[in-house]
Amino acid sequence: MSTDHASVLDFALELAAISLLSIGGVQAILPEIQRKLVEVNGWMSASTFADLYALGTAAPGPNAVVGTLLGFHLAGLWGAFLFTCAMTLPTSLFAYFMAQVWERFRAASWRQVIADALAPITVGLMLAAGYLLTQAADHDWKQYGLSALAVLLLLRTRINPVWMILAGALLGLTGWV
Repeated sequence: MSTDHASVLDFALELAAISLLSIGGVQAILPEIQRKLVEVNGWMSASTFADLYALGTAAPGPNAVVGTLLGFHLAGLWGAFLFTCAMTLPTSLFAYFMAQVWERFRAASWRQVIADALAPITVGLMLAAGYLLTQAADHDWKQYGLSALAVLLLLRTRINPVWMILAGALLGLTGWV
């Protein structure tokens, strides 16, 4: 794994641009981040990427913590700071200015059209992220089956996802998966 400061800075600038597409959170841009870090640059394995994502989303706070962990893995504290800024500053500024526009045109009919159009885009991006993480984390039929069961339960019941995470952790601790 070769990550010099210039390469990490170049990727952070790309990440800042990519982050503007993070409708629905970091999950929406996860496939592109993974593609760049794992497939294009070879800076980490798909398994490491999935582990860092899992750790970042399990930690309290915003899911942008994932960027902090990826940056730290690549370049220490400097990378953590850089990736955190890249993932949060552009989207925060964009959200601030769009909130002003959104409020100014609160009676406009196009607002609902935009909201309706963004919903399926967000769902599609999040499904792509789920697929990517399943490919990186699941390696045998038991793991794929457990992932499929979790998806079915989430879609068909009102069970809190925390219970599925705990069940998965228990299955992992017992050595079943």
